[in-house]
Amino acid sequence: MGPLLKLYIALVVANAVLLLGHDLSVVAQWPYAWSAGVTIALIVLSAIGDHLHFEVRRGWYTNASAVAHIAAAFLLPPGLAMAIAALGVGLRALRHPLAPPKLAFNVASITLAVGAAAHLATRFGGPDRVSPGGSWTDPLIAIVVSCSYCVVSAGLVAVVVALDKRRPVWEVTRGNLSVQTMGEVGLGTVGAMLAAMLNSAPNWAPMLLVPAGLLYLAKQAMDRADRRSRNMAVTSAVGRAVVGTLDPERAFQAIAEGAVLEGLKLDGLALVPMGSPPAFSEHVACEVDRPALRAAILEQLVLEPRQIDLHIGPGRVVPTWVPEDVRCARLAVAAIPFGAGYGRPVGGLIAWREVNAGRAAFFDLDQMLVLKTLADYAAVTLETARLAQETARLHREAGQAEARREMEALREVARLKDEFLGQVSHELRTPLTIIHGYSELMVDGMLTEPGTIRQSADEIHTSSALMLRLVDDLLDTSRLDAGRIELKTDRLDLATWLTRVASGFGQATPTHHVVAQLAAPLPSVMADADRLGQVMNNLLSNAARYSARGTEIRISAAVVDESVEIQVIDQGTGIAAEDCERIFEKFYRGRHGATLAVRGTGLGLAVARQLVEAHAGSIGVRSTLGRGSAFWVRLPMAPAAKAGASRARVA
Repeated sequence: MGPLLKLYIALVVANAVLLLGHDLSVVAQWPYAWSAGVTIALIVLSAIGDHLHFEVRRGWYTNASAVAHIAAAFLLPPGLAMAIAALGVGLRALRHPLAPPKLAFNVASITLAVGAAAHLATRFGGPDRVSPGGSWTDPLIAIVVSCSYCVVSAGLVAVVVALDKRRPVWEVTRGNLSVQTMGEVGLGTVGAMLAAMLNSAPNWAPMLLVPAGLLYLAKQAMDRADRRSRNMAVTSAVGRAVVGTLDPERAFQAIAEGAVLEGLKLDGLALVPMGSPPAFSEHVACEVDRPALRAAILEQLVLEPRQIDLHIGPGRVVPTWVPEDVRCARLAVAAIPFGAGYGRPVGGLIAWREVNAGRAAFFDLDQMLVLKTLADYAAVTLETARLAQETARLHREAGQAEARREMEALREVARLKDEFLGQVSHELRTPLTIIHGYSELMVDGMLTEPGTIRQSADEIHTSSALMLRLVDDLLDTSRLDAGRIELKTDRLDLATWLTRVASGFGQATPTHHVVAQLAAPLPSVMADADRLGQVMNNLLSNAARYSARGTEIRISAAVVDESVEIQVIDQGTGIAAEDCERIFEKFYRGRHGATLAVRGTGLGLAVARQLVEAHAGSIGVRSTLGRGSAFWVRLPMAPAAKAGASRARVA
């Protein structure tokens, strides 16, 4: 921060402090009456408005606090109106921390803007201008007051950004100031209308908190849906560019481009090679580059190829390898190693962004999933290119027949990528559309009946749970493939545990009769109860989804050789013989019509198989089309139980 910028901030803060101090000292001399109840309501509305952030353009934000600020400018003494605005900005800083100079400037600039609007409103008549039966000029005065608020606020911010970025003021404001002006003048006019309502019926002020709170919650839900929609759009756009190309450079350019930065709200994204010789050239797309940070992260990925999720900022514990020049910055950083067909990582995807009032302070699960998908695209592209080179070699050495087979493998890779994108996009878009539709109805006020609102909330909850399950399955698959899941095994009393599983699932799924028929006694096994419970939940959920309501789902267990076999038996549609061989493959859902009629991603059974195999067990299915299915899981007995079973057979 340069000396000129520091001086400007100091001048703005000093003027705000002087004006606020003077106006607070003369509150008692304000010639109009004001209400404590209205004051409290405006304090809460200002705090809520400061949390309702809207992005006008990348790096340029506004919020809904102008409504409460202009209402306070008309109804309260200037000192109180400025104090309310300063308090709202300060409360937002509790959730979105800022560096002290930035926080001080934000509080001071909004204080001066509200002060200018409040003094102008007082000069024109204050509450008299928003009273019933006023003059036809009152709306014009409301617009003038709103314009003064916007000019002071936007002007102060434009100058500080120009000094910070060392750019002319007109370049900073060009294309942004007009949009922000229209937004704040419109919100200010709404604030004047709010003031008129409160002035005529102050007893209704507390009731405003209910719609304001609901609006805040709806805005949060819409923001989450919008982020997921943008993430899906980024994944889909990059996928279309990557699918079918045999040129890694072209694919990497599609991953590291401005549209990805815009969609994920990043300041930079880089694809960097690891190892010697490098498998590809470095690709960097950035608003603000961090070469020293990229070099340090790359060194860490080489030493230990693992995912990095790093938060840098004052008050945070930062690893010693982070460069000194970025330790004082507020950054969220993520790095993911990737490589396919090489037996080791050959590159890393590094993403970073500056944390400020308009952006999240970390990468959430959805964004990390998108970044992992982009890294997978890079890995698959490299593998596709490698296979293409190998195909060319085989073509030269072994002739056309071998080359055709290898090309079929390449087409299969491309097909699997297409199938993956289509399946995941469909499964995400369907619940996302439901969430967006119901939340939009709530925001528009079209749902007023409590029963209808509760039903809509249930639909939103169900759809979000479906999306969460899909993300969990994807993350589990990724972790299992990379060997990053560690089992916490312990001796498990199988009979007691299976009885508890059957009871719990039966209570959660009243549409089916879940019973446990267990051969007594059952030996114990060494297993991770949580992960084995995930396997059973996947099998029981499949049984419920593919069988009619009211039918029985049976859990049985018995000793088979030196293993314990657990079965989940349903009376559903059954599985075709050709599908039984592939039903545990990732994303494969069978070709039978009854299977396709039920929504799913084809990941549940794949995750179940990987978890069972991690327990040194096996899984399979016995089924006849139209006569139900019996999924079985075989787990080795615990050592002591195995010895007991051997002695029993000898006896």
